[in-house]
Amino acid sequence: MVVHGFHHWLLNNYQTIIDKTCVPFLKTKELVGIWCFAKTFFDEHGLARFHTDMFISETLEATMMGVKATEGEIETSKLVFAKAVRSYLFHPDCLNRVKFKYGKLNSDVSKDNFVRLNYREVNDPPIKNNLPDFGNILQNILS
Repeated sequence: MVVHGFHHWLLNNYQTIIDKTCVPFLKTKELVGIWCFAKTFFDEHGLARFHTDMFISETLEATMMGVKATEGEIETSKLVFAKAVRSYLFHPDCLNRVKFKYGKLNSDVSKDNFVRLNYREVNDPPIKNNLPDFGNILQNILS
């Protein structure tokens, strides 16, 4: 599934599949949020477990982040990252283990993504952000 994330929601083919209406359900689950800006969504709603911030997974995103990378470098980064997550997702020290394994790649893409890996504990309080709700902005543009 190809999806794109923003600060307030996750999209698939320009349709919202996860937004604030899903939060009560999501709070009852063990979560993994690997989409661009999942960190903002997790922080704002007090969601726990492994998640990413802006995460380079295609050449356009690398360009937006000012990272020079080939498609091959990005594909290698995704492969190494996926293997690291698969290996350590349920380990008590998940974040540090994933960072250790993924950090060995030492490419411009992995270095940029590395600092955007996050983990929240279940009892961490929500963090309010001051970002505009791009969902409302996009819905106004599309309607």
